[in-house]
Amino acid sequence: MAQGGVWVDRNATVPASCLGRLLGFDSARGESVWFGTENCRETWVWNGAVWQQRTSLQRPPAGPSAGVYDSARQVLVAVVGNQSTGLQTWEWNGTAWQQRGAGPIPARHSFGLAFDAARGKTVLFGGNSGNEQDSYGDTWTWNGTSWTLVMSGGPLPRSLAGMTYDDQRQTVLLFGGYGQFGGQTAFFGDTWEWNGSQWVAHFGIPGPAPRTAAGLLVHDRLRNRTMLQGGWNGSGTLQDAWEWNGSAWTQLPPQGAPATGFTVMVHDHVRGVMVGNTYQQAIWEHVPGNGVQATFAPYGSGCAGPAGVPTLANVPGSLPRIGTTLQLRLTNLPSSLFNVPIGFLGFDATTWQGIPLPVSLTPLGFTGCDALLAPVRSDGLTNTAGVANWNIPLPMNAQALGFDLYFQAAVLVLGWNPGGFVFSNGGHAVVGSP
Repeated sequence: MAQGGVWVDRNATVPASCLGRLLGFDSARGESVWFGTENCRETWVWNGAVWQQRTSLQRPPAGPSAGVYDSARQVLVAVVGNQSTGLQTWEWNGTAWQQRGAGPIPARHSFGLAFDAARGKTVLFGGNSGNEQDSYGDTWTWNGTSWTLVMSGGPLPRSLAGMTYDDQRQTVLLFGGYGQFGGQTAFFGDTWEWNGSQWVAHFGIPGPAPRTAAGLLVHDRLRNRTMLQGGWNGSGTLQDAWEWNGSAWTQLPPQGAPATGFTVMVHDHVRGVMVGNTYQQAIWEHVPGNGVQATFAPYGSGCAGPAGVPTLANVPGSLPRIGTTLQLRLTNLPSSLFNVPIGFLGFDATTWQGIPLPVSLTPLGFTGCDALLAPVRSDGLTNTAGVANWNIPLPMNAQALGFDLYFQAAVLVLGWNPGGFVFSNGGHAVVGSP
């Protein structure tokens, strides 16, 4: 079943003065790698929160035509150049660029690229010679040392085909592209899979309309789905989104992608989001599962202190959505700075070290108070005239969708009871989509 989602503008334009594109997601270091084109030749990485520049004495001579992450050798492979300059193969190891070889030959541009993890090789298909009527239909592989021509048949010759590796089926998926036939431009809407020795066609399967799809076909290994977002059909930029499950395409509901479209997408499988690089160099992230509702609800009861029962609630309008900060507020506190509040966070409100919850804290000296959760973290808060704010940053991570979080707070009131603390009610949050 196709699962929708939502695109979120991360307001994080690449801090570089020239054009560039995402090359791939470096899973060994948990960051997406961006490289500039034209003259800047800068390398930046995006970790989901901030951009960081990386410096290297050696750098590719121009913007890479395409890049892909080699998970076997933990390097990013970039194929640089075009039909005029020739192609060079460079690799990024997280610290430095290194030139590794030349080829394929003949040189080309607008080819498809994917890393075949089952066979430990980078696969390159097609491209264009510079003459719009002369596209290639050959398949090459890179083993870390040299390029090898492995097949001259399969999909019709084309440029700008989308390619990505399907971890579950251990095949390279190819979709779309365009070529010139009889003096006419033809856009493709066919689906193929490379199994390491040959291309296998999925003929007659309903799916996305014909388009270019280079860099826009990305496999989500956490959900075992391949996503296609947008493309170009010769008349304009497309904004529709589709999912491939290994046998069929399903169109996704509208997702709020930017009107400018994407130049390339990569899947951050550490955080479970799709990262999109737009033509304006802005970064957007797609979070699957827009049906997961973010909620916050109080539960249980606290025990009275000098100002009444401390009350824990969410700030009006603040809900636990990934990629945002959940804002909580503790009220009814004694107003002295010496009445220090402490917030407790937990993942379980049923048992604590084998003891069913809630459990009375009276035997420990906290008269009339209950523990409402099993704490895994405590945060010191600031008491300002009887009110304390508690901010909980939630990562942009699709794996957190539907996760339960529990909160309770205590405030120091020496002499009020033998234990010296009174406790608030609890709060239960379910983490949802932005």
